[in-house]
Amino acid sequence: SFESDLPQRGKLTVVTDHIARLAEEGSLAMQDVHAVARSDASAPEEQIDVTVKGEFDHLYDFLLQLEKQLQPMRVESVQVNRLPDHAGQATAHIRLSVLVQADPAPVASAPMEGAVP
Repeated sequence: SFESDLPQRGKLTVVTDHIARLAEEGSLAMQDVHAVARSDASAPEEQIDVTVKGEFDHLYDFLLQLEKQLQPMRVESVQVNRLPDHAGQATAHIRLSVLVQADPAPVASAPMEGAVP
């Protein structure tokens, strides 16, 4: 099923490793990648902050690659800062939202017929 292909809540290592691999393949330096703590633990998605550095064209290609991933994620925000001492170089801070498996619903236990309370 679709949901079984999603990462489990709090277990985004597979996703963050994949993002790091995409950055490396795109000739970017991964400076940081980490999950963001959410105040609403019941939300169906988790957020990841990514910081990469490299040529602006490579940053653009990296963003396009993120959009093409099979993993259900979307880019929430992007902040690109030019590096003044390095022509064509930039740092990008990206916030991604990743769909995760829903927490299993608690199962209410009903008294068995004939059971003594």
